[in-house]
Amino acid sequence: MIEGKCSKCGTLRYGWALLNTRYQTCPKCGSGLDIYKDGHLITKGFSPFTAKRIDVEESRDTPSSQMKDEGEGSL
Repeated sequence: MIEGKCSKCGTLRYGWALLNTRYQTCPKCGSGLDIYKDGHLITKGFSPFTAKRIDVEESRDTPSSQMKDEGEGSL
């Protein structure tokens, strides 16, 4: 059986749904659950509050898609 345990508040959850990242977040405190199968840690669950931040920088030389769309078909 798959078991999810919150390392922050101790909440326990059981079931195969824990293999889906949607269900790997603690409903009480929002941290990622530790996912175990047969007593062995499989992975650290996903939490949007602890996910890595990804920064995407646009080049100032490249027009945005909005600017391209406004330019087409305008009078």
